[in-house]
Amino acid sequence: MNPPLCTPEQAASLGYEASAPMLARASVRIRSYAGDAFIDAVSTEDWLIELTAGVAQRLAGIEGSALAQGITSEGAGGETVSYGADAWAGVSGLTRGEERVIDAQKRRRRGIRVIHLVA
Repeated sequence: MNPPLCTPEQAASLGYEASAPMLARASVRIRSYAGDAFIDAVSTEDWLIELTAGVAQRLAGIEGSALAQGITSEGAGGETVSYGADAWAGVSGLTRGEERVIDAQKRRRRGIRVIHLVA
């Protein structure tokens, strides 16, 4: 298994509460979406560290919730709470917002060209 893309210390320095196991889970999801080659090229970038910490914190908050158990809505005493498709997608993968961050970084990196001048 590849190492996590963020350490608990890095997550804490950004204000996130994320354990090592959750950071490892978040890293697997990010790598599977973005691809190992891309992640290896950008593995030290701040945006990736923050994204990993944020995903890990979100995953920790979902664990044990109704959403994690597959419930799409719940109610009591006339009150009903419904979970949207993006929230449900976030249980098994990344949310659309998290995917957009990765996609934007991929587009940005594709725009960088290296030109070697020969004298």
